[in-house]
Amino acid sequence: MTIIRAYVIADNRLAENAGWDRELLGLELKYLSELGGSRRAAGGA
Repeated sequence: MTIIRAYVIADNRLAENAGWDRELLGLELKYLSELGGSRRAAGGA
């Protein structure tokens, strides 16, 4: 149980420091749309 709690704390901290590489994100979304995917499938609105 201690390992799970440590993971939750670490995961929350990583999210605080996270950011988007907008150029890479654009490329990935373009790739998904070419495959017939949608932004909704990628977590977008």
